[in-house]
Amino acid sequence: MGKKGMSVSSLVKIFMGDTSFGSISNTCDVCGTARAVGLGGFHVFNYRGMKVMDLPSLLGAEGSHKNDRKWCGNCSEVVSITWKCFLDIIPFMIVLEPGKAIPSVQLRLSHSSGTIIYNLRGLIYWGNFHFVSRIVDKSGQVWFHDGISTGTSCEWERTIDLASDTLWLMKAGSKKLCCCVYVLCSD
Repeated sequence: MGKKGMSVSSLVKIFMGDTSFGSISNTCDVCGTARAVGLGGFHVFNYRGMKVMDLPSLLGAEGSHKNDRKWCGNCSEVVSITWKCFLDIIPFMIVLEPGKAIPSVQLRLSHSSGTIIYNLRGLIYWGNFHFVSRIVDKSGQVWFHDGISTGTSCEWERTIDLASDTLWLMKAGSKKLCCCVYVLCSD
């Protein structure tokens, strides 16, 4: 778009379409009220309103999450919420806006056919009106790309695996992480 700006979410929507792919159901541990939050719109789910510090704890099989700024809409108590993430369909790719969540090398999501595994394959960063990215190949090699500084090439940074600390992936120089791209595991 030349010198006109565009949000990453808008760009992802253009590429990913409007398909919903699942939900996170929340149940109040005090009164039992259940609510569902859709995953999707365009395969992007935004965690900015939650105090969860890593994606596996939110998207794993089950868990509890306490947010001291939210109350149950039914009993008006500040409560622990028991939630479960479930895929209705199995998309090839999922793009997540992690907010303050630390990216995970792998996501395991529930589906009626069993556990579905997604691997981290890309990260998009934003800052100073400029995007940069990291690409994670199948062997866990992390490559950095910035059209201004690296041109058409990528620079190797390091290798990651399931045991790796991924806190360093939250930033790329002065730019902040805005999207994580996960691809269906082919193994």
